[in-house]
Amino acid sequence: MSSMIGKSSYRGRETWAGLESKQADITSARDALFKDAQDVIEELTRQLVDLSENFEGQKLRNLKLKGDNEQYLNQVEEMKSALNAYEKEKSLVVCLIDGDGAVFHEDLLVKGKEGGHEAAGLLRQGIVRQFEQEPREIKTMVFINVEGLGKTLERNSVCTTKEFGQFIVGFNQASPLFTIVDVGYGKEAADTKLKDNLRLFLRLSETRQVFFCGAHDGGYAPILKSLQTENHLHKLTVLEGSIVTAAEYKRFFDQSELKVISIPDLFTRKRLASGAVNGSPRAVAAIPAAAPKQLSPIIGPPPGLPARSASSGASEGGWETVRPRSPITNGASTRSFSAIAASAASIMQTPPTNTTPHVTKHILDRKKLFTQQTPRLCNFYYLGRNGCNNGDTCGYSHGYTLLEADLEAYAKLIKQVMPCMNMQNYGYCQVEEECFMGHACPGGPRCTRFKIGTCKWNADGMHDA
Repeated sequence: MSSMIGKSSYRGRETWAGLESKQADITSARDALFKDAQDVIEELTRQLVDLSENFEGQKLRNLKLKGDNEQYLNQVEEMKSALNAYEKEKSLVVCLIDGDGAVFHEDLLVKGKEGGHEAAGLLRQGIVRQFEQEPREIKTMVFINVEGLGKTLERNSVCTTKEFGQFIVGFNQASPLFTIVDVGYGKEAADTKLKDNLRLFLRLSETRQVFFCGAHDGGYAPILKSLQTENHLHKLTVLEGSIVTAAEYKRFFDQSELKVISIPDLFTRKRLASGAVNGSPRAVAAIPAAAPKQLSPIIGPPPGLPARSASSGASEGGWETVRPRSPITNGASTRSFSAIAASAASIMQTPPTNTTPHVTKHILDRKKLFTQQTPRLCNFYYLGRNGCNNGDTCGYSHGYTLLEADLEAYAKLIKQVMPCMNMQNYGYCQVEEECFMGHACPGGPRCTRFKIGTCKWNADGMHDA
């Protein structure tokens, strides 16, 4: 019995010990799991904190970006407003005037320099009135044959050439962007420059408006058609010059929608007694003369030689017949533009006569060159496409009778001794082959004077091979 109790007691202690061991293992495992769980919780908590911090940081960054974006949008709007204001204030406004066709008012011309300042002021004020917001800069160019128009004004007792010169100085000094450009002699020289500038400025995207005052003929109709096709005509405003009304402008240019304005007292409404300033047949405005002077006389060919017209160039006969231009009388100032155009057409169709009234005859000295004759021959009268514009006030002779061979020799000599004035002054000649003056130095590229800088043939290209 005692042995049984002893065995039972031993097994009980063994079982209890096993249970305690298992309990210890379970506790250890539990503690390990708890520790792992704690570690996981701590890691997750740390990550949550990091995520929360990142989220808050991102929120702040988003708010900053939103603020920056709003600031940028505001800046863009401000820049757009500034750009619109700049386009309104700083866009290019140009005024182009054919000064041979639109002559400034006689009351301004006689004031000389003061009149030039006043004319520039009237012109600027008239242009500024066309805009709601005043343009800061207005570029103005007036194209004139200064010498030719000056003489014409003086012959018609409008002003002296000195007063006209002072008027130009005053006009040019009125503003850095106001300029009277001397185009020199040459058929339609002012027209050509005005057309080129008209194309240039109307095609520029920076141009806001071009004010255009051209000659009173159909010469500008083709360019206006071209600019209308290119959708540039909306930027053009025609400025009434001398004589022609807005309705006549629109009808003549075939542009019913063309905007036409006038500036009172800027241009004269009267006409000159003689009509060619630049060798062109159009009438020029100014005060009518009391007694128009006889212009270039007629030179007919010697007996047996065929004649050629002044407009046809060289013919087989080689003779040039120069017809005097009919002066415009005092009554011309009341005639309409249509009547003037019809009269001009009639004059052009009238055949020339072979009489030479009021010309002192001279005989060539065959022992001397044409350039050594006394008195000197008028180059423009004998060789020019349009004759001499100075009429009986010319300082050179129109009274020599030249045969065909004389004209050929004379023309050849002048080309060798007289450089083209347009080439010298402006770098180009619009009549080119028809010009009676020389376009190339007779010495060519071997010219010794050219190499030392003393040759009078000094335009570009005059010494090319």
